[in-house]
Amino acid sequence: MSKLIFFAMVVAAFLSGCGSITPGGLIAASRLDPLETSPSNLSFAVSVPEALRLRDGDAELELAFLPDGNTPDQPVAVNVPLSLRAGPDGPRQAEPGETIYVLSLTPNAATQVSVWQGQVKALRARGIEGKGSLGIGMAGGCLIRPLTDGFPFATWIRTDAGAEYVQLTRNADLFKLLDAEKLDLFKKGLTRC
Repeated sequence: MSKLIFFAMVVAAFLSGCGSITPGGLIAASRLDPLETSPSNLSFAVSVPEALRLRDGDAELELAFLPDGNTPDQPVAVNVPLSLRAGPDGPRQAEPGETIYVLSLTPNAATQVSVWQGQVKALRARGIEGKGSLGIGMAGGCLIRPLTDGFPFATWIRTDAGAEYVQLTRNADLFKLLDAEKLDLFKKGLTRC
């Protein structure tokens, strides 16, 4: 069975637009076998402004499979919270003004991803082709001070503990990517610490 090609997109507070995907991220996403990779092997990293503090669940992973053609089958999606992980094993050192958080799936979230994998495998076994997506996004956070320079955001993925992190998306200012309504929703999700 051929691998699904997954394209990475940044989703933030119901954002449906794309971030700036890196060539390395596109290659890494295309090599990822989302149906066979053990969810417990996945880890992620996000770069956010230094003024933002993340808690468990403030970043999320979204996986979706959209069947091609005129099939009556519905899209299969899972959206799970990511958990902060202790340890200095991030993709790189943080630059001034940013914090890089390393994230992983909780056992419950890994189970949800496994269920999603099984649903997609069942569709594929019936010959249903489609496209997949993988998104790492923001669902909240708290601010230790107001954001003054926008909201730069970048993402990385690692598919095995022995592998290097691969940058999925370059730094993009979410405040500039969101339309006014989505920006308002996003800002409302950012509380004071």
